[in-house]
Amino acid sequence: MLSLLFLASLLLPAASRAARESGPAPPGTLLDLVVRPAGAMRRHVCDSGATVSFNLELHNRGSRAVHVDAVRFVYLVGERPLQVERGDDFLPGAWVRREVRIDPGRHVDWPGVCLAQVPDAATHVRMELDLTSGMALRRRRATQTLEVPIAADPGTVGLTLPFEGYWRVTQGHGCRTNHRIGGLGGEYSWDFAAINRRGLLASEAYEITHRNVDTAAFGQAVLSPVDGKVVRAVAGVADNDGLHEFPRRSLQDDLAQPDWIFGNHVILEAGPGVYVLLGHLQQGSVTVRPGDVMRRGAPLARCGNSGNTFVPHLHVQVMDRPDPTDPTVRGLPGRFEDYVEFRAAGEGAARDVLRRQVESGDPGEGALVLAPPLPAK
Repeated sequence: MLSLLFLASLLLPAASRAARESGPAPPGTLLDLVVRPAGAMRRHVCDSGATVSFNLELHNRGSRAVHVDAVRFVYLVGERPLQVERGDDFLPGAWVRREVRIDPGRHVDWPGVCLAQVPDAATHVRMELDLTSGMALRRRRATQTLEVPIAADPGTVGLTLPFEGYWRVTQGHGCRTNHRIGGLGGEYSWDFAAINRRGLLASEAYEITHRNVDTAAFGQAVLSPVDGKVVRAVAGVADNDGLHEFPRRSLQDDLAQPDWIFGNHVILEAGPGVYVLLGHLQQGSVTVRPGDVMRRGAPLARCGNSGNTFVPHLHVQVMDRPDPTDPTVRGLPGRFEDYVEFRAAGEGAARDVLRRQVESGDPGEGALVLAPPLPAK
């Protein structure tokens, strides 16, 4: 996670109000910086706090290689700085490996840049990149800035949980998750896995066999989370069984079929520019076809272990295009409605389980959710 630092750089004058979206950098700069999508960064308010997410392109139109030495993000209210986040996640050795050397004539993409705990009052964010170009006596150092406005939360898509019983969020979409950097419209996705009566994801035998049937999720019914129309249904991908790690595929295979990671999946059109994907479904379990009109809670398929996974679970994402491999696809934030959430609090003998009824929420990683809601006592 990006650490918060209150640094002397807060006293620096603010950068130019207009963010550069494309075109050559002003004379004397080392890189052209481009934010995608163009325009304001969209604030997303989730249960764990506010975030912004975007892609950054670094173009080197010069004749010497440029190295990124440090990155900072300065939050501002108008012209007044609030705080600084240091971008340690962009440097070598960080959990996300990003290229920090840009050779002449090349550009480097930093997809899925995610800033956590964005201050509520922030109206802009200024990116500051410390750069080095050249070698020895001809070395040149510079700091480049790019300022972008932060727009209000665009709102979220309402969903119902696509299953019955107790399921755990095994991966959410916090800034330190693969979902935020994976692309394919999955920036705001969730992974869910069912638990058994002992509160476990699988039986003891699973540790040895890794068989799908030894997990609680495999074969569980998957339901439609929205009213909508089926626009895609993939059903014939074999389930992975007995695997202890993710399936390995060549780069050529990935480029030829990038949506293989979802395995069997169904995509629903929930409204203009709103599409919901449910992935890793069991082979042969998909019961719908393109053109079918679905109601919330109607059965679609069963939870499986197909695609880029070795543990049976259900992947859910909302996106703005019907095809997750579309280069312009973007993930959309969603919220689940009317469910019960359980979380553990405390340690040892004082450990307790907290139960709350949620009208609309974005359950984070580790949360245990139940649908439909428990009856009132």
